[in-house]
Amino acid sequence: MSLVIGALTEHCLSDPTRIAHAAVPLLAPTARGLLHADRAGVVPVPDLAAWHTVSRDGVTHVFGLRSATFHDGAPVRASDVARSFARLVAPGSTATLAGSLRGLLWRGGPSRAGDLVEAIVPDDARGEVAIRLAAPFGAFADLLAHPSLGVARADPDGTVVGCGPLRPIADGPGIWRLVPHSDNIEPRRLRNDLSLRAFGTIDALHQALQQRLVDVVAIERQHYPRFEGHASTSLRDRWVGAMMLNAGGALQDIGPRRDFARVVHAVAAATLPAAACTRLLLPEGLATAAYHDGASARLPPPLSARDFSDRWRTLFVSQPVRIVFSPGRGPLTRVLEALIDELAAAKLPLRVVNEPEPAGVYALVAQGAVDVVARGWSQDYDDPEEFFGIYDKQAPGALAQSPVRWFAARVSEARHASAHERLAACTEALLEIEAKWLCVPFCRDANRLFHAADVRLRAHERDTFKPVDRVAAESAGCA
Repeated sequence: MSLVIGALTEHCLSDPTRIAHAAVPLLAPTARGLLHADRAGVVPVPDLAAWHTVSRDGVTHVFGLRSATFHDGAPVRASDVARSFARLVAPGSTATLAGSLRGLLWRGGPSRAGDLVEAIVPDDARGEVAIRLAAPFGAFADLLAHPSLGVARADPDGTVVGCGPLRPIADGPGIWRLVPHSDNIEPRRLRNDLSLRAFGTIDALHQALQQRLVDVVAIERQHYPRFEGHASTSLRDRWVGAMMLNAGGALQDIGPRRDFARVVHAVAAATLPAAACTRLLLPEGLATAAYHDGASARLPPPLSARDFSDRWRTLFVSQPVRIVFSPGRGPLTRVLEALIDELAAAKLPLRVVNEPEPAGVYALVAQGAVDVVARGWSQDYDDPEEFFGIYDKQAPGALAQSPVRWFAARVSEARHASAHERLAACTEALLEIEAKWLCVPFCRDANRLFHAADVRLRAHERDTFKPVDRVAAESAGCA
């Protein structure tokens, strides 16, 4: 029996440079990257790359390619990989991890779309790709293993051709079969009975699931309430809401910043379901400045906005608390709106800036013109070493890049140490970096696939549609 996946038309067979978070599970079966995050295991494993080496200074990664072909039969060359990465980090790319990747590369991305990246040097004769980073980054392999960084070729006519283990074949308007792609690369052994159907509206997609025209749907987060009567599978990429208290204004002092964090947590706990709050977010044992009591990591005790105002009102006599965020539909917006109402009721001077564009937010941070940045993003936080990405996402300009790279170098030094030593290194580095920035994560909403009740999908897997027996074998270390 085949498994039919439904999605909105714009999410079907997406170009990696235009990928939406909702489409990541749809992209994964049809995309290959240099590495692959097999979440039944512990570390990224080779995919297009046959081997991977890192220079002694930790900044140059070299990948040797195995023999592979695109879906049209053309060979995947080192220069194709370089051009694919150049498209991902080019101006105008909205790839999920484009900003993070661009910030890590030596000299960043290209100045114009279509230009190659200086930091990525292909050698077609040797079948190798060298990637030079601006500084050591211990989690670089984990980043490259994300399916949104899959390798694809863009033809002059605008056609985008992938090289994943499954190849889409059109069976009619808006209908594709995903069949095994026959090349001599080691297969990931996904299901061979998948098909994909596109729908123009959420109403049509919802009706298709009710009528069992599709078995599974991938949708954006704002449409979840419509589908919550159906079974769902949580995916590993989580939507996270957080605030970063910038080193500006009165909140540059750690005392009021920690108290402000307590207000945020109190409002989040009163506004959101318990399952959406922070206690499920932080990796176990990780201490950040918002949680650190000198001995352990724990949720701070609640503090009302009125008590905060009574304690610190004199700090805001000459300058209000400046909050920047772009209203949306999710838990982040609900908490921010409730927080602003409480602060206003406590008669704390406020100035709220609506800035929807990331570049505008980063400019405000660089100017010291804002105290609180509130944004959301999708990222894994199961590993403490990935938690620092909150800083890069909030302010990836020159102001934030220096401490972020310093942090990455510190964590890289402990990359191959024991789990306890890595956790200690992460905690120490976070506490130091948060002497300047304090991040307050307070809500999460896992990306999900909704499906018919009798469909069993593996949660927390990059290859969500892998056969159950394959997953069991890999989990047992037999595959």
